[in-house]
Amino acid sequence: MRIYFNGCSWTWGNELENKDDRFSKLICNRLNATEVNKSKSGCSNFYIMRTSLEENPQDYDIAIIQLTLRNRTEYYDTKSKRWANVHQSLLRKGSPHHNKPHEDHIDWWTEYYKNIYSSEYGFAYEKLAYTAVKGHWGSTPLIITTINADGESYDLRLEDKKYPRLPKRHPNRIGHWMIANDIMKLI
Repeated sequence: MRIYFNGCSWTWGNELENKDDRFSKLICNRLNATEVNKSKSGCSNFYIMRTSLEENPQDYDIAIIQLTLRNRTEYYDTKSKRWANVHQSLLRKGSPHHNKPHEDHIDWWTEYYKNIYSSEYGFAYEKLAYTAVKGHWGSTPLIITTINADGESYDLRLEDKKYPRLPKRHPNRIGHWMIANDIMKLI
């Protein structure tokens, strides 16, 4: 059995001392399954959608995909020949992130968040990602989660206050255990 996971830092297990404590690993251990975790800290719904659509659903028995904060995006940086994450906290000078926008682009993205981005845009972008992921995975059992408090009909909302958190607001070891239990009920 192979289980596909994708999402942001919540699915990656940020702030955990041991990645074996993240919910994806706990679920795979319980089901004696192979974990394929493509999640990435700081990524956007575009990254989650793009990388999930690159997969062949027939290669997996279950997919568990978590959507992230709506105001994040990414673009292909032709200067560094890589995808770059964009969200407001990365636009501050000296922000320590290996996949942030090229310095030459920060002023443009600052204007984007000031004059182009809106919550309506974020909702539409999220719905696009949700619909694309759901359609692509077709007959493969799929669980879609989110860290947003509102929006589409998700199977599980990870921002629920019942999940204990660490200082930077990611679930702690017990929180990941609780999330794994809640996902197992859905499986």
